[in-house]
Amino acid sequence: MDMDAGNEGIHVTVSGNLAHIYVPLHHGKVDLDAINAAYPGMVDLLVNHEGIGFVVAYDDGGPIVLGKGGARDLETGLVTGLDPLATFGPPELRAAQVQRLASFPSAGDLIVNSALYPDGTVAAFEELIGNHGGLGGQQTEAFLLHPEDLHVPPTSNATEVFALLNGRRGLVKSAESVPPVVTDAWSRSALARGLSRWRTWLPLAGGAAILNPDAYARVARTPSMTGPAILIAALSVCVWAMLAALRAPLLAAAGLVWFVVPAILVVDLFVAFLTGRLLGGHSRNGSAVRGIGFAQITSLYALAALAPGLGELALIVVLIIGFIATWIGVVEGMGLRRWRVAVYPVVGAILLAAVFIVSIAIRDSVGITAQALQRFLPGH
Repeated sequence: MDMDAGNEGIHVTVSGNLAHIYVPLHHGKVDLDAINAAYPGMVDLLVNHEGIGFVVAYDDGGPIVLGKGGARDLETGLVTGLDPLATFGPPELRAAQVQRLASFPSAGDLIVNSALYPDGTVAAFEELIGNHGGLGGQQTEAFLLHPEDLHVPPTSNATEVFALLNGRRGLVKSAESVPPVVTDAWSRSALARGLSRWRTWLPLAGGAAILNPDAYARVARTPSMTGPAILIAALSVCVWAMLAALRAPLLAAAGLVWFVVPAILVVDLFVAFLTGRLLGGHSRNGSAVRGIGFAQITSLYALAALAPGLGELALIVVLIIGFIATWIGVVEGMGLRRWRVAVYPVVGAILLAAVFIVSIAIRDSVGITAQALQRFLPGH
């Protein structure tokens, strides 16, 4: 809402048994404390109303669910008293769905869901007999009628079905012949099919190269992009191996380039993945691998180091760009949101530093051991 246009008071929008309440005290989300200060007792009245099941508010920017007998912190998963979501289905699944709704910039300062009655019905907030919009009742139980050869993994919202349906698009040639569809992103057919769709993945790789979050988001939710992600990562190994051979001839002469460079890349990608998991991220069907893999397209910028006068500066800039690209790839591939997005580079840097320190310690210990063994060898 335009705060300068004279909007005052409370605004309510409803959809079936779901309502968003906007309290325009200031720009952005209004925390629970500010609402209680401006409208004392209002939230408590909503929570305790017989027609309301739970209310979502924001405490220090994080969403919490308030119910008649308890509360749930959607950020930490901590439940105090009775879980307000327990009667609406699997609590953890419902918590993830409500948290996703609360994360939308357009979500209300308060989100209100109606009560769920023992007979399975809910209370509509508008003039409806049957309704949908919130949690509760048969409206929550969606179904997908599909061919028996289509594997459907567990889903939590409608957007996760898009990739499944897109995988079937254009494949039905006739009623007599329906080609089999493989939805496993790691199967040989799926990898080959993804690589063959170069008209799709090349533009996405270009978007990833310019750090476009939309490109990373599309890659993460499209299983067929697993093959191109692996190809891009392999291309990155080749680029860095070539640069290492040119800048470290002794390493190349010893034949260690093709061992050291892939090992370093694997460690970096593992740290990126581990950082995302430590921050609560998930990887469905390789979504994180796709996001991180496409981020390696930025290694092509390292070829600028071959130009006269650039050298070290170009490599430093490329490493920074690569770190940012991997950051975006992990965020989109593992579904990180809010404070986790900002904390990721700090945690990632700490883990990388820890790996570096451990590597130095191992190298030194191996050197000491080698020197000790030489003392017992003949001729030393």
